[in-house]
Amino acid sequence: MKMIMTQYTLKIHKWLFPNVRTTIITSILSLLFSGFTVAGYLLHSRNSLWISFKVLALIGVLWVLFYGALSALWKFDDRHRVRSIKILPKRYFILSILFIAVCWVLVWLASWPGYYVYDTGAFSDYLNSGQLSNWQSVFHTLVVSTVIRIGKFIFGSYNGGVALYLGMQMLFVLALTAVMLYFLLYKQRCGLPVFIVSVLFLGLSPSISMFALCSTKDTMFSVVLLAWVLLFTVSIQQDNVIKSPVYDIALFLLTFLVCAYRNNGAYIIIALLPFAFFLIHTNKGEKWKKSAILSIICIVGVAASLIWSGPVATTLNAKKTKSVARNDFHTNYSTRPSCNGLPLHRP
Repeated sequence: MKMIMTQYTLKIHKWLFPNVRTTIITSILSLLFSGFTVAGYLLHSRNSLWISFKVLALIGVLWVLFYGALSALWKFDDRHRVRSIKILPKRYFILSILFIAVCWVLVWLASWPGYYVYDTGAFSDYLNSGQLSNWQSVFHTLVVSTVIRIGKFIFGSYNGGVALYLGMQMLFVLALTAVMLYFLLYKQRCGLPVFIVSVLFLGLSPSISMFALCSTKDTMFSVVLLAWVLLFTVSIQQDNVIKSPVYDIALFLLTFLVCAYRNNGAYIIIALLPFAFFLIHTNKGEKWKKSAILSIICIVGVAASLIWSGPVATTLNAKKTKSVARNDFHTNYSTRPSCNGLPLHRP
């Protein structure tokens, strides 16, 4: 009896803790899922966050559940990894992307013209008076306001402009989602279970669809940062130094956009580079030469963003005022702008 129990214990231990790398990744993901789940519940029910013994206990219970679920998914995925690649033709991959698109479009129609929130104070100020504020991202304010003006000219209302911008943003996020899933399935060779769970999560999770249709700068910042990570990963996995200048240009543009969409974006790139270089030196190829080239590209991208947020923003008469951010945070919490004039925001 003891031998049977020992065998089951060893099997469970091997299933839950297969190796150090998988254990660490699963633990971090489980902590993120459990933490965000509890935070979302508290914000939805109490409109505030706090730390207490009950909150930490709930996070712990959810961590155990998520850890077990993810461990089961990894195990199931390993059994189907090789076979999954052969039984998933490209047409099913396209249908999966269309499924996500339909889910997002339904949310877009239900919240028409979309979630015009948070950073709208900066947009409205610029549309009303032409005054830019570099307290928010100047680049993001210019892009959103320009598209809204084009939409107003075409459709005759600011609602049309908001819908045009959020529709374009949704397509951009969807395109990157397709690239991410393609990379996950056909390059990283994940199994069909992980791919199916990813598609269902991206399509049916309200936080994902609302995030794709939200006018805040955090959406585009997160999207271009994910694109930066994917491109950097592809560059690392090449045997030679970057083969095509297209990669160089794309990495430069993504570095610039990460920094331009958030005023503190440069710190994110700087913080990521040591981890990226660690990954470079765990792969084969011309390591130091590749590290130097990627470093120069990223440094040039960060420098270009500093020029944009400094001299260029000053030339555009962008002023650093906190009033826009405060007003924006306290009042702009409506998802339905007015059809007449600039969007109205109900407290």
